Amino acid sequence: MGLTDIARDLQKRIAERDALQQRIIQQLEADPRVVAAWLYGSLGRQEADGLSDLDVRLVVADAECEAMLAERCTYIARIGVPVLIQDVPQNGPAGGAFLLVHYTGSVGPVFVDWTWQPQASARLPPDVHLLFDRVGLLPETPAPRPTGLALADALTEKSIFVWMMVQMAAKKIARQQPWAAIIVLNYAQQALDEVKWLLSLSEQPPFFEPRQKDRLPTSPAEHMSLVRVLSGEMESLTPTITAAGGQVPVAVIEPANRFFNLVEAMIADHDSNSRRG
Repeated sequence: MGLTDIARDLQKRIAERDALQQRIIQQLEADPRVVAAWLYGSLGRQEADGLSDLDVRLVVADAECEAMLAERCTYIARIGVPVLIQDVPQNGPAGGAFLLVHYTGSVGPVFVDWTWQPQASARLPPDVHLLFDRVGLLPETPAPRPTGLALADALTEKSIFVWMMVQMAAKKIARQQPWAAIIVLNYAQQALDEVKWLLSLSEQPPFFEPRQKDRLPTSPAEHMSLVRVLSGEMESLTPTITAAGGQVPVAVIEPANRFFNLVEAMIADHDSNSRRG
């Protein structure tokens, strides 16, 4: 498949997604039980590409919510032909529901995440594309940073977690287990980002899904470079964390660095043996 074919197929996906979006909007606007609706995710942030999902949030009048949830599978089938439906209740808000739906498409399924929420608990978040709001929802308030003892406890917990994860990642790297190493490194990165947010060094709490867009590190040496970067950033935050009341496991830092030295020596030895072989 050449670049022209890829561009053509991506445009097909976008066109089919846009057509599906229009049918969704028409159905929601015609349903008086739905008092507000918006798109979130990459479309809400205006960062969508040809592979992006449609993430749809429906706010339902409280008196109608139970009945509407009971018919949700029938409801989503009025939009198009679903080829896969997964009910994921843990992803839905309290009193609501979440369905992951794939609709038939010419270049693979068109993905739609449907979320239902009762009006009583609904707030309008930032970074969404509002479709309509018949009731004037209040804006969502930003997640508050903890203070005092709660802040100190959170910083202590995250500090311990980061130092555990960077060493676990190093072990996976030494064992030539790159998939496991990347997963653990993502956990460490997210916890480090959480620490920065707790310390007011970033404005927004980290998103649960990794969003790095730089080149994926592929070699064990590159993986260990990332371990060094993460652990170095964490170590540099130690005075700020302790000033905020958190406790950093400083006794582990020097032994952890010695362990990293060992892993890097093992990587170098492995590479040397591979070249000789």
